[in-house]
Amino acid sequence: VKLVLSGRFASDAERRRFRLEAESAAQVRHPNVVQVYEVGEHGGCPFLAMEWVGGGSLADRLDGRPWPPAAAAGLVE
Repeated sequence: VKLVLSGRFASDAERRRFRLEAESAAQVRHPNVVQVYEVGEHGGCPFLAMEWVGGGSLADRLDGRPWPPAAAAGLVE
């Protein structure tokens, strides 16, 4: 699930941008792109529900230092 960072306090412009991005992503069908299942709002907070992809988050893998090119290419692959 992805949420707008400012949650229910999001401005109208933030909500529009989030919905546009979410609806655009939901139209993409490709085996290498995470599928968006639902776009909506709950308790005043805009959200999108996406396909689960195992393996941890990108943030968990990055430590702020450059990776060797082969390792970076493997991660992207």
